[in-house]
Amino acid sequence: MRIHPASVLSILAALAIACTETAVPETLPDGPGLISFNAFTEDLHETKAILDGDNFSTDGNCITVYDKLTVSGNPDHDMYIDGRTAEYHPLIEDGAVTQWNFPDGNGGYRKYWWTKHGTHSFTVFTSLYTDGDTVHNLDGHLDSATYDEDTEELTVSGTLDLDRQFDFCYAHHSRNLDDVNDLNPKRPVALDMKHLFAAVQFNIMNLVPDRQPAVTELTISDIYRKGTAAISKPAGTTGSTAAVSYDLSSNGNIRADITSDNILTPSVLKNLLAGIGTIGSDGCLLVWPHTNDQLNGATATVEISSPADSYNFSLVTANVTRWDAGNKYIYNIYIQDNYISFSVKVVDWKTDEIILEE
Repeated sequence: MRIHPASVLSILAALAIACTETAVPETLPDGPGLISFNAFTEDLHETKAILDGDNFSTDGNCITVYDKLTVSGNPDHDMYIDGRTAEYHPLIEDGAVTQWNFPDGNGGYRKYWWTKHGTHSFTVFTSLYTDGDTVHNLDGHLDSATYDEDTEELTVSGTLDLDRQFDFCYAHHSRNLDDVNDLNPKRPVALDMKHLFAAVQFNIMNLVPDRQPAVTELTISDIYRKGTAAISKPAGTTGSTAAVSYDLSSNGNIRADITSDNILTPSVLKNLLAGIGTIGSDGCLLVWPHTNDQLNGATATVEISSPADSYNFSLVTANVTRWDAGNKYIYNIYIQDNYISFSVKVVDWKTDEIILEE
């Protein structure tokens, strides 16, 4: 078993040195056969997490690519692309646009060509992306991401907190160049990226016209912050869903002190976490997926001043009983005279109310 760790150090090394993978073999006879990638399908539009179909393809964003090459009749395999970094930088090559390209360390880009025969099995994941002027990289935000070239399994581990946020997306794609039914084997590799984490967002609105309290703190209690995910190669054809197993530990609290722009003007919805720590501008906190048993008992508490008060509510509601990977959960809190109400949105909306003592 050979394990390949991925981190920003490997990204920097890939940008600084020429690659040393398997020598480029003979190409297909009827054209250059340049390997290129197209990203990313509607899955990212639907899930609405930190990265989506609009901002994923941004200059400078990076993915890490593994390409395991096997040839029929040969029990061995080659790592044709061995954990190389590709950045989003569209180029025109032989009249075609390649979106993601591999820096060669000399100001140019390394090309990879399709082989004449064999099956190319790609494993790809995000390694760096930007949110405005903020750069998010895998190293320092997650503990590790490793690739097993024998099983093609990805293992990702880390602790998610205010200062440790990274939208890990991954994809698998397989291309058999000996498939006689494939009339265009050199077409771009279509990457159907999936989110490893869930995202939660907290907003608050003051509905009392003659009050302007200040929100000072949000505490999310009894959630699992640390975990490991094992992402298996899909057993079926390209496009099949990979099996992901999660092992979560170290449940605890996440506390955010809100010290700026915290006056609750009546009827204005305020995003509570936008720009805090390494949370993005959309205020979505990336969290490990939680089963119903793991989420049951988790709460959120909002502290306000002028007058001082505290609002606490369960994160499990009638329509949200778990946090699933690739989903975004929006908790909206509404302050009224003697009670608060809140709504949770995944796809549909449902409102629950908490009555406070008069």
